[in-house]
Amino acid sequence: MGLIIYLKFDHKTILCYNCCVRYMYQGAGMMKMKKLFVLFGFVLAVILMTLVSDGDQLLYGNNEELIVEVINSIDSYSSKTNRILGIYDFDDDRVVAFLNGDTPAMIRFKGDDSGNYNLISSWMESYVDINNFLLDVGENDDKYLMLTVKNGDSDINGFSFTSNGIEYSVIFESESPYVQLTELENNADNSFRFAWPDLN
Repeated sequence: MGLIIYLKFDHKTILCYNCCVRYMYQGAGMMKMKKLFVLFGFVLAVILMTLVSDGDQLLYGNNEELIVEVINSIDSYSSKTNRILGIYDFDDDRVVAFLNGDTPAMIRFKGDDSGNYNLISSWMESYVDINNFLLDVGENDDKYLMLTVKNGDSDINGFSFTSNGIEYSVIFESESPYVQLTELENNADNSFRFAWPDLN
């Protein structure tokens, strides 16, 4: 039910309903009229503050429960069950690996001065059992990681890939959904050239 405020000015009577205030003024005197308008302004301010505080609130990735709320609030992910596989913190960067239904996915947050983690980005690729995400993390975004996320449908036990000519191994220690972080050697121009096996 919407808010209704009713003011009636005939016969020197002012009535204010539906905001828990009933004030009747009859007779002369500007002071009483001024007090009434101050009271009405105060009540209106309280009502507006209440309406604003009950509106949409920002969601933060401060813990697993809130992270799931953030993920569910994104249209691309809201139609399927979202399962957190791992939460990883690097200085003020937070990286979360999860499954959207059976699809490997990733979401990132950045910590602010208030201690809240704000959504930065998210990513998934549909119809794959294994997904790899290149991350730049750390205080100066100068640390590079490969986040590998596997669902429970893949029968691959592991694989190797190369980055800038260096070979790295990813080993899945379980047939269940699994996550591995691989730290990559950086080069001078922060560029990466990958060679991947066929994983899907």
